[in-house]
Amino acid sequence: IHYFPDWPVRVNVDHILGDPANIERLPAEIREARNLPLLLETAVELARRQAAITPGIVVLQIYQQRVQFLLPLCLMDMEQPDLAMMLRPMEGYYMGYTCLTLQMAYHNARQLARPTAPWLLSLVV
Repeated sequence: IHYFPDWPVRVNVDHILGDPANIERLPAEIREARNLPLLLETAVELARRQAAITPGIVVLQIYQQRVQFLLPLCLMDMEQPDLAMMLRPMEGYYMGYTCLTLQMAYHNARQLARPTAPWLLSLVV
């Protein structure tokens, strides 16, 4: 099971930003931003490009018996992820259905294997 960094990511922005539970996972400072959809999609694209350079930042998880990937998103600071987007592999692309807090991402990832991505390891130091 491999992550393909050249596959595009389609973000279900309406679901992510229309769901109060997902909104609560975003940093409080940007929840009311008028350009939030653009900010989210830009963060996803930058993360996808970063994953092409550093594939180890993408973390595998299993959710509802499906393989998915966690892509760290930097919304406030380009060096520090704020959340992780859950990516479901489709046919030649990934679908981003939801965002998880870093703690949620760590919990999900560690159920499969010991996480080694630096953005997740920083949670346990």
